[in-house]
Amino acid sequence: MSNRKMKLALTVGLLNRKTGEGNTLQLVKRLMNKFRSDVGGFLGMRQLEEQILNRSHTLQSFALDFEHYTLNLDIVNNRRQYRVHQQAGILHSNIHDCGLKI
Repeated sequence: MSNRKMKLALTVGLLNRKTGEGNTLQLVKRLMNKFRSDVGGFLGMRQLEEQILNRSHTLQSFALDFEHYTLNLDIVNNRRQYRVHQQAGILHSNIHDCGLKI
């Protein structure tokens, strides 16, 4: 599976998310499960950074680790409304292929 197809599937899944569907990170994890044959099993999640952008917004960076892949995800949170805003369609995600682990 190409990074481009994976980004498109994640973007569509996030845009089709219904209000109150739950945690964005859990949704991304479920969406990535569709690519299990390519990325492998889920190993864990790490918060890489949290930045205050202004009085109402924060930027949180996460790494979701899979056996053959790491998905870096940046999420902008509106602290006043407690909602995640999907910026530029894919939450400014940067997807990096880590290759096979030996």
